[in-house]
Amino acid sequence: MPVRIHVYALCKNEIDFLPFFFQYYENIAEKIIIYDNGSTDGSREFIQSQNKGILREFDTNGVLRDDIHRFIKNSVWKESIGVADWVIVSDLDEIVYHNKLSHYLKYCKRKGITIPKIRGFNMISEEYPQKGIPIIEQVKYGAYSIKYSKNAIFDPNEIREINFAPGAHIIDPEGNIIFGNYKGLKLLHYKYMGNPNELQNKWMRLGEELSEFNVKNEWGLERKNREELALSCQYVKRKAELVIYDDSKMILRRVINFFKRDSQPYI
Repeated sequence: MPVRIHVYALCKNEIDFLPFFFQYYENIAEKIIIYDNGSTDGSREFIQSQNKGILREFDTNGVLRDDIHRFIKNSVWKESIGVADWVIVSDLDEIVYHNKLSHYLKYCKRKGITIPKIRGFNMISEEYPQKGIPIIEQVKYGAYSIKYSKNAIFDPNEIREINFAPGAHIIDPEGNIIFGNYKGLKLLHYKYMGNPNELQNKWMRLGEELSEFNVKNEWGLERKNREELALSCQYVKRKAELVIYDDSKMILRRVINFFKRDSQPYI
């Protein structure tokens, strides 16, 4: 039996990344439901053109409202109860990855795991990836992040409430909660890619769009700091490691390195 996955994501003016998002999930998910917040760059039209794409719209009057984002993420997935085996709830620049995702999720079902443990990585690339080539084949390096180890995938049939905090970095779930152990599941966050000036401009635009509600609650204030993005990029670049790799090749490499080390003369 195939694993039935429904993807829910928030979008605003993500036409550059949308093709990679759909290219990745179209072979994995049964449905890809995108909640769009007034995109004007062609994102809405692109979503509607995809076979598995379902466009739903909401309007925050041009400002960023993390309280509304939280409400959407905490509620929309419930329509998949009794229909999907797993739901993924994320932002448009995030991808849930496992090199054998279907196999791993079947394992989770057998073990009774309802919220698989996940490790988050901020992915980085000095050049923006080429269209038509899967993103996981182009951007393979990233820096581990506790903050972005977001529980973006869970079993909708066992969870009553997921209770995401603002930004969905923390959950306080209700229901049959079994986390299990980390088994290679990763959340890949694609924010640090391409021209630094373009990244900086997008960062500052997001800062300008912060709502009074966000400012009052001190949500996302780092977006108003011009230096914050540069410091984050420097950190990710310094800490980056190979995130996407072939397990069998890695095991073989470790075995070879072990015997090479063992064959060295003792001094």
